[in-house]
Amino acid sequence: MVFSMRGDKVRPISARDMSRKERGVYEKAKEDSDIKKRGFGA
Repeated sequence: MVFSMRGDKVRPISARDMSRKERGVYEKAKEDSDIKKRGFGA
């Protein structure tokens, strides 16, 4: 995901599907994160 910041808005520029390796790295980072899952709007 590539994005730009415009004032208080985040504007996406480009996005692509993650590769299998990138998905694995992302899932591992999620598991190791100190940030706990929260519901939408929490």
